[in-house]
Amino acid sequence: MEMKFVEFPADPQVEGTFRRGYVHGVAAVANALKANPSLTVEDLMQWASPRGAGDTWRKHQPIDRMIQPPAITG
Repeated sequence: MEMKFVEFPADPQVEGTFRRGYVHGVAAVANALKANPSLTVEDLMQWASPRGAGDTWRKHQPIDRMIQPPAITG
């Protein structure tokens, strides 16, 4: 059985926001690694894990204000 990839139309505003956020996220990790080369995958996973600093910031801070995410530290 051959699987086919099907593209669905995307809302350009939502897709643009997602792509910007993704690029900003990668840039933030790159900057954190440049500032602290000893960071590990475990450090990054801890930051993003449930009840980690990143997850807490994402879910428990008001989204109607530009509040900077917590630093990625190791």
